[in-house]
Amino acid sequence: DENGNEIEGAIVEIQDLEGNPVRAMRTNGLGQFQTATPLAKGEYLIVVEKEPYQFDIMKLAAKGEIIAPVEIKAKRTY
Repeated sequence: DENGNEIEGAIVEIQDLEGNPVRAMRTNGLGQFQTATPLAKGEYLIVVEKEPYQFDIMKLAAKGEIIAPVEIKAKRTY
């Protein structure tokens, strides 16, 4: 979250640039998520949802290699 705490159970959706879902997963107790199925080369959006938090949509470029860990922080809570 905005205070650096992990958020468990957040829905992380990877979408193509048209907003179509490609992968969906939930964060674990450490706030981590992963997919074992490689993404095809291209650009994607990472959309995160978990009430009461808000997250920026992030862009991700898949280049046919292992993607470095991504850290996503909540902007604020209500």
